[in-house]
Amino acid sequence: SLMSVNTQYEIRPRAQIKMSFCIKPSELLHNIPSLPRIGSCFVLHPSLCRISYFGRGPWENYPDRKSSAQIGLWNTTPLEMHVDYIVPSENGNRTDCRWVCFLDEDGSGLMLISNEDLFCISASLWSREELDKAKHTTDLESRLNGKHGLHVNIDHALMGVGGDVGWNPCVYEQYRVKSNKQFTFGISLIPILPGQEPAMVARRNALKFWKTT
Repeated sequence: SLMSVNTQYEIRPRAQIKMSFCIKPSELLHNIPSLPRIGSCFVLHPSLCRISYFGRGPWENYPDRKSSAQIGLWNTTPLEMHVDYIVPSENGNRTDCRWVCFLDEDGSGLMLISNEDLFCISASLWSREELDKAKHTTDLESRLNGKHGLHVNIDHALMGVGGDVGWNPCVYEQYRVKSNKQFTFGISLIPILPGQEPAMVARRNALKFWKTT
């Protein structure tokens, strides 16, 4: 295999789950300049389309494209995160996140909080396969918040986009994801109930998780 992945799950009181990942690329990948990303992807129910996060915003930003994005508490949706590039591609990322929350109209849902390091997030109504296949924006079918599932990426490491100068389109060394190193990181899943304030839940649980990491 191209990756060795070890995932540990720790089930905690109040339906909380702490996940710890250890990812090691195989030697077959050691000579490539950069991995695209290291993290986890999954699909959430369409109803969880109200997104709150503490990180850089309010617009799209990447490891080498984030100076104009401010650290703060932001509220958005998958459609608001989407950037309609003429040729559809990777888009809508947010960097330097401490936590992210996906809520339904009643205010219940799921929070993901870092066990230690900052992470990147993105949430799209289109899968990566659909974005890769499309040649133009017209190739993507119209979709609405609350009607289609959320394709979520939680990334511990994400390669920069590069291309700031036409004669050197490659990503600078400091924004590459090394293919010859081992990555360890953790994310905790916390249920959110109606009436709970995500920022307060995050603050209360962050201290607990950091102390036990």
